[in-house]
Amino acid sequence: MVVVDGQMKATQKGIEGYAKAIVKMDKIRAEQKRKLRNRLRALYKMGLQGYAQILLSSQTSGEFSRNMKFLKIVAEKDNVIIENYKANLDMLADEQLKLRTQVRVYAQFQKNLNQDIEKYKEQKRNQLYLLSQIENDRAIHLQAIREWREAGRKLEE
Repeated sequence: MVVVDGQMKATQKGIEGYAKAIVKMDKIRAEQKRKLRNRLRALYKMGLQGYAQILLSSQTSGEFSRNMKFLKIVAEKDNVIIENYKANLDMLADEQLKLRTQVRVYAQFQKNLNQDIEKYKEQKRNQLYLLSQIENDRAIHLQAIREWREAGRKLEE
């Protein structure tokens, strides 16, 4: 019983830890989602011709090269935002899976504990019944002994 209680407390702490981690990761995911949404909105506003217009507006090959580097940096940053968002979604899913597993383990512990409690109650009822039977038998035997003693005294008289 003590072992199960210890395991349940440990599992409960694990559940709390996973829940806190999920809340933290969900806040990070929400912030990343907001950034990604703003970036996609900016790309949408720029339209299909946005990047081409930047490149084609270059007057010299130096400007063209600078604009290409700028677009490369922007694209890399966009890619990092998307990759981080995807990685955090994957980590969030993993943490949620771990949480569900811990909850299942906790529920199984709880179920086992309830079964053990029911077994204990049944054993207790059986013991009390047996004890009452013994007490009844004792009372009957004591009454018989008293009667025999009384009969023995009457015979001696």
